[in-house]
Amino acid sequence: MAPMKTMKAMCKPPLIEDIEYVWNKLPTCRRRNTIESPFHSLKRLTIHFGGQWHAYNIIALPDADGIMQDHDFLTLAWKDFRHHLRVAIRRKLMQRPEFKTRFDMLGAQDGINFELTRFLLTSAKSTLSFLERGILRTVLAGAVWTPSRQLAANKITIDQARCVHCGQGCTETLGHRLWHCPAWHNLRCKHRLLDFDHSSAPRCLTRCGIAPCSPVSDVSPLEWATLVKHVQRFMVEVHHAAMNTVAAQRQFAFLTKSRKAPSQGGSHT
Repeated sequence: MAPMKTMKAMCKPPLIEDIEYVWNKLPTCRRRNTIESPFHSLKRLTIHFGGQWHAYNIIALPDADGIMQDHDFLTLAWKDFRHHLRVAIRRKLMQRPEFKTRFDMLGAQDGINFELTRFLLTSAKSTLSFLERGILRTVLAGAVWTPSRQLAANKITIDQARCVHCGQGCTETLGHRLWHCPAWHNLRCKHRLLDFDHSSAPRCLTRCGIAPCSPVSDVSPLEWATLVKHVQRFMVEVHHAAMNTVAAQRQFAFLTKSRKAPSQGGSHT
């Protein structure tokens, strides 16, 4: 069994002693009106992401629930420390005003079940292909480039943003593509989502496949986990199928060659 990689194991003892010596000699952090040491910069970053640096080897970071936890990064496994750091950074980013106002992320502000959300990406039991994992990462990041978003960015006109997969004549938003477009009815049947009340479910789930900490009402924890996986697989297949249609490829080719269109307004949800 390989030895656990810790900061103490990766650094030579004199370096650790030097870090402790410099830490004890550090003046109090003041406003940034003079040149700062790297330690001051790291302390400011720690505070910025909601943490506290108590001692040269002890950093307190908030967990996913906002509870402060002390971490000795000299003895803690390096991969575990990086995990705690990522959790603190994610929590801070989710508190930013621009995240809270994103229409497709409503419901994620109170916390995300990262384990469930990332199950299909990280689990050894996942059957997603390399391409499908890439699509799912795009979905979870809220970065699917739909015609409605192209319209909102003034890249195409309202007529060019209409759904090319059905004859309903409406703008192809995420909501239309996933839950209303008749072209993907068979995929909704395949993943048993015809009875799923998407209109009352959190937007972060129905648009980006993100599982919030609180399940949908009247759904057991086991049913909730199954539902999230069905929704994510359904989204991957719909977006994969949509981008492979001749009409969508023609639409994308036109977008890459066309000039910036006049502003037409419109929603992109």
